[in-house]
Amino acid sequence: MAEVATIVASRAPDLAQLDVALAKLPRPTPLRGMVQPVRAGLLAQARQPAPAVLAVEEALRLLPDHPQSKLTAVSIFTFSGAPTRAADLWLQASREAPAAAQRTSSYLIDALLDRLRRIGDHERADRVGAPLSEIGYTVTKASDWSGSALARTRQAVRSGQQAEALQAVTAIGSPGHMMTLYVDRRYEALWPRIAEWADAGPCINREAIV
Repeated sequence: MAEVATIVASRAPDLAQLDVALAKLPRPTPLRGMVQPVRAGLLAQARQPAPAVLAVEEALRLLPDHPQSKLTAVSIFTFSGAPTRAADLWLQASREAPAAAQRTSSYLIDALLDRLRRIGDHERADRVGAPLSEIGYTVTKASDWSGSALARTRQAVRSGQQAEALQAVTAIGSPGHMMTLYVDRRYEALWPRIAEWADAGPCINREAIV
């Protein structure tokens, strides 16, 4: 099926061509699995979310270890109302193929984190945010670096990794991010390090701590 491989590898694949290629691959083979994530991406661009979800679901079944299928699914699930599934797939991809995961667009990462926080899944949002800088993800804004450090700090505290939390908190560069920890008693063990980092001491209203 060299023709199918050529279509899939094309820099500008055509949805109609992919549909024809798919029709030639009725059996659940890995080659069909290679066609489906490309189709899924084009279907999503064409604002056809339901067919896009079906296509990427099949891709994940046929190529469960293929990072590109997972990363395509991250985008589709993020914008189709399934951010928790998107987050879990991105975390898998970031472990299995960090070089591929680090090319995820900042727009997609921001959208995923926003949707997770909107549904109250702050722990999962932190799990996504924590490894960004560690895998070499391109962070251009200081606030993004700080946000990643904040996520690593919170994740370390949840996991009982005190030393890691004390190290991560020093990478937080935003006073606002520091304050979110300084007014929450779950992070009380970090308060001396935070005060030391900020050289704030009395400048921070301790009466506001809850």
